[in-house]
Amino acid sequence: MKRLAIALVLAILAPLAQAAQPVRYTDEFPGFEVFFCDGFEVINDGWVRFEITDYLDNEGYWIRTQIHSTIIDDFYRADDPAGTHLTGTARANHRIMLGDDGHTYWAQAGQALDIGVIIPGYGPIFKDVGRIVFDLDSGWEVVFEAGSRHDLQYLNELLCEYFQ
Repeated sequence: MKRLAIALVLAILAPLAQAAQPVRYTDEFPGFEVFFCDGFEVINDGWVRFEITDYLDNEGYWIRTQIHSTIIDDFYRADDPAGTHLTGTARANHRIMLGDDGHTYWAQAGQALDIGVIIPGYGPIFKDVGRIVFDLDSGWEVVFEAGSRHDLQYLNELLCEYFQ
């Protein structure tokens, strides 16, 4: 009788303990930006690598996605690609999940987000630490923002001045 009780308990608990295994994969792709200056352009010819983990429930349905990204930046003048280059590496964590309202949200997470570009003589000019949440179902609308964020206009000005 004792064995039957143990077998029944194990039969009931086994499905609860068998959550679907996370699915892990990577995605790599080029990143490209143009910064317009007076009489020339600065190119950021970068590379992005996403290490992605999808979490699933017991039935195999998606719950959330965690992304660890590495971005390699390479800034240079468009009219002098063999000239001076300014490089930097950024790392960020992202989470994609459903909200209580049924919308899908993309969050860049707190202290894990640290993007930095340093211009010699100026110091760090592109640094992003904080948290930002986008509603993907509303055209990437920002629904929450906190912490220190970079100013892209200021970045553009400093890059133009540096590469002048």
